[in-house]
Amino acid sequence: MPRVAAPPFVGKSGCGLRGDVIEQIDWEVGEIMKALDRLKLADNTLVIFSSDNGPILFDGYFDRSEEDLNGHQPTGGLRGWKYLTYEGGCRVPLIARWPQQIKPRVSDQLFSLVDVYATVAQLTGQELKKNVRDNTVLHGIGGLALRQGDWKYIPATEKMKPGGMGSGANAADPRFAAATVPEALLFNLAQDPNETNNLTAKYPDKAAELAKELKAIVAQGEGTKKTKAKP
Repeated sequence: MPRVAAPPFVGKSGCGLRGDVIEQIDWEVGEIMKALDRLKLADNTLVIFSSDNGPILFDGYFDRSEEDLNGHQPTGGLRGWKYLTYEGGCRVPLIARWPQQIKPRVSDQLFSLVDVYATVAQLTGQELKKNVRDNTVLHGIGGLALRQGDWKYIPATEKMKPGGMGSGANAADPRFAAATVPEALLFNLAQDPNETNNLTAKYPDKAAELAKELKAIVAQGEGTKKTKAKP
């Protein structure tokens, strides 16, 4: 995110530099929507607005992001932040607008931004190749969680280290101790969206089931280690 807003938006948000930039983004999206209306393209245009991850404030930038919050809660009260598998790190808003196809409503459907490309292709009748690339590279398999319906399982993880997988710019900050999960966690997000009540002891069979499934998913990806890179 840019740390400097255009002059008309400086100081407008009451939440510092980052808030001002978000004010500017809001205006910019509004201008795009006005242009679609003016060109009579709005009814047949799919507009998707979302984010790649949850927010974080103490990420190494000296922009007074914490000091200027002014009572605002970027995660809406959810646990965690960017880099973590708690809901505050991975649950983001998504707005889809397509007047001719989508009726206004609120949906609790589980959705990943990874699905967008294939979803839009299907909606528009485009046929995709089975494999766009021969292989993909994930630089680590830490920081994982598994969702199954309302259940969410987070395996035990080691302490985040500066320069490690998903450590970000400021893993030395003591608050990154929250990235350490000393024991496996099981939550029912329908009943406990803030992830405060670990249910592994109450539902050990469900925890074991999800742990086994997550391990199998990781094992599938590990097969790519044997793939030779092409020049």
